[in-house]
Amino acid sequence: SLVSLQNYLHLFPANYIEKNIYRDTELCQDYVRQCFCVFGVKNKAISIDDKPIRKAVYKMTKDQRKMMIEIFCSDRVKPMTTTKADGCVAIGKLVIDLPDTEEYKVWIEFEYSDTMLMVHAYPNGRRDLKKESIVQYR
Repeated sequence: SLVSLQNYLHLFPANYIEKNIYRDTELCQDYVRQCFCVFGVKNKAISIDDKPIRKAVYKMTKDQRKMMIEIFCSDRVKPMTTTKADGCVAIGKLVIDLPDTEEYKVWIEFEYSDTMLMVHAYPNGRRDLKKESIVQYR
């Protein structure tokens, strides 16, 4: 949401926020298109013994049952957008089957192993409904 970006607005390219803001009327919040959410940092190793990387995402409607998240990589250490101007390239997508719940907040966990990236999703407060999702690489 735009509120969660307040401390980082100065890092975005000039006029980017104004050109890419949109309002979610159901959640009554403003959002910014094509923001980069960092799951791993360039040149920083991720160990298979590390805790899963966990990020919150939000459904667009209460009855939404699928969510697609595009996965990008960047040649920058701290990209702010998913645009080519910020050095980003789409490398895959994640299609998430959401449990039958009205909870908007969904947790996504990325867990690395020797040769696989495992991704799980579950509604806020309902880890017992955790489902594995498949990363589709390009």
